[in-house]
Amino acid sequence: MFNCLIKWMCLLSLMISLLSCQFVSKDNKAEKINDGNSFYAEGQLDFEDSNASEIKLNLYWATTDISVGKNRIAFGLTENSIGSLKNYETVIYSFYLSNNKNTLIHEVVNADYYEWPQGRGIYVANMNFDKPGSWGITVSTSSKKLNGEITTALNVNEKSKTPPLYSKALMSVNKTNSGEYKLNNITSDPDPDQDLYSLTISDAIKMDKPLVVAFASPGYCVTKTCGPQVNVLKSLKMKYKDKINFIHVEVYDNLDKIQGDLKQADISQVVLDWGLPSEPWSFLINSEGIIIGKYEGFISEYELEKNIQLVIK
Repeated sequence: MFNCLIKWMCLLSLMISLLSCQFVSKDNKAEKINDGNSFYAEGQLDFEDSNASEIKLNLYWATTDISVGKNRIAFGLTENSIGSLKNYETVIYSFYLSNNKNTLIHEVVNADYYEWPQGRGIYVANMNFDKPGSWGITVSTSSKKLNGEITTALNVNEKSKTPPLYSKALMSVNKTNSGEYKLNNITSDPDPDQDLYSLTISDAIKMDKPLVVAFASPGYCVTKTCGPQVNVLKSLKMKYKDKINFIHVEVYDNLDKIQGDLKQADISQVVLDWGLPSEPWSFLINSEGIIIGKYEGFISEYELEKNIQLVIK
């Protein structure tokens, strides 16, 4: 396997993109929503069964905002005849590409598998990058009958496009149901939990209590993960409401005017302030107002709960 890794590290790499709802803003106007297409990398799988034919492994990234420092890297793995590869033992190797020196392995980490809605799922790993530029990533996956690996590339930015880990969370004033707004004007969730709209982010941070904020549009999400993401908040709120605050921020600001036509949609100023290029996004903030977890795309209840338990201990 290691020899295969070295071989792959000599190949040119392929850039890939995000598997989530993307929007482009101009003067707060939502100009484009991703049509659901995605880019993927391909590799080869070798079966222990000598009767098995050579098949292709596909890797779909669910993470695009990658910067120097700690990052949560998420991706899906599929194979043309099997479909989604679930709960495979998966290891990730990283190596720096943006120089002319001999490439050495920088880090080796295990990836955990988490279920997504509608029978999908992703692998998640925490990785550290010590410099910006192009990085090679080799993903090695195996089961009792299957062993394979795939190599691709990631572009690592000097700084994050969204609020970085370990920075102070923005003291944003999002819409709440305690003022002039009705629930149907501040969330597209067809079954809203009013507790998720009772506090502004600013007020929650001032309470010296941990906080989870999810930015999502349940009624207008192309990948159909925003509604489930808000449902994750509802479920965790029932378990931890005495120890941590939960807030849902709707992506679109003028729900009363959209009426199913996103060409009429304005992106919320809070979403723009946080620099979010897609949805859903979730942030875990400690009692001191510091961002200690950021999650691009859908995060399962199990994964988010594991992180919450570290904060409230």
